[in-house]
Amino acid sequence: MVALLEAQKTNVKQAVSNLTTGEQHGHLAAFVVDMFCTNMIDIAKEFSVPAFVFFTSGVAFLGL
Repeated sequence: MVALLEAQKTNVKQAVSNLTTGEQHGHLAAFVVDMFCTNMIDIAKEFSVPAFVFFTSGVAFLGL
């Protein structure tokens, strides 16, 4: 799975670049990735934006 995600880095970088440049571009505030895509944090560093890992957990995991 890691190899698959590493292979997508170029595509993600290009997509983010296209979204942040151009005629109707938006402002990139941060990257929010899940725990399986943490290797995309490198792309956030390239764009100089913060990256956050979103981790969902159940009640049993939290011990509530």
